[in-house]
Amino acid sequence: MQTELVRRADALGFSAVWMRDVPVFDQVNMGDAGSVYDVFTLLGFLAGVTEHMALGTAAVVLPIRHPLMTAKAAASVDVLSGGRLLLGVASGDRPVEYPLLGLDFDSRGERFREAVHYIRQTWQPGGLPVNGKRVPTLDVLPRPVQPTIPLIVAGQARQDDGWLAANMDGRFVYPGSLEKLAAQTAAWSGATAGKGAFISAFHLDLLDDANSPPQLIRFGARLGRKALIGHFRRLAEIGVDHIAVNLRQSTRPLAEVIEELAADVMPQLGKKATTLAA
Repeated sequence: MQTELVRRADALGFSAVWMRDVPVFDQVNMGDAGSVYDVFTLLGFLAGVTEHMALGTAAVVLPIRHPLMTAKAAASVDVLSGGRLLLGVASGDRPVEYPLLGLDFDSRGERFREAVHYIRQTWQPGGLPVNGKRVPTLDVLPRPVQPTIPLIVAGQARQDDGWLAANMDGRFVYPGSLEKLAAQTAAWSGATAGKGAFISAFHLDLLDDANSPPQLIRFGARLGRKALIGHFRRLAEIGVDHIAVNLRQSTRPLAEVIEELAADVMPQLGKKATTLAA
């Protein structure tokens, strides 16, 4: 964990830092670890070394955890961070995790819905749900700082669009073409009456030459900052609210890239696109 880079990004005005939830390293079917640290342990650590950035997950796999423990862990992070948690959630797409935990992979969609309902109830006063009824003498502490922690669905979570629009505060989708993202943002905005945040990611290799044209890489591009600014502006125009910039494929030192993004990219963008770039 490059703690100083996270602290620097926080000081430079980046609006969020995102982490994944990957309990098991599947070397054959996935090929990359995805994330090394336990997601809630890492969130607690980041709450202590940052002051301003939102702490986002993309995403906690709800069906493999008891929802009470997820609700307590998330509330703890929210309190420790001063109300900065964005809880990205998913149904999971790594089949190996389910048999290891003695869980059925095919029923994960139903378990996801049940978990969302339970977690929402747990964060509210009035007791805890037990066998379909709320027991007013039971509670989970601490309570979140936020009235309710935003839930952001990553992917489809095996739900239909109507259910997602009614139950989620935001949507996080895989990187895609401008045309695909435009269609997705329009559908999401229409279903939520413009109230739900739309988030995606961009794998960035920022080149030294500011004028370098884009060269496509998986989920993103290798390019100079002028082309990057233009791309971010187009994303803002089609309704993308926030982009998580992934620097894993960066060929330059990460500290240099972070400094350039803060000094030369974000100031060139409008208010909406500045949030997007961060």
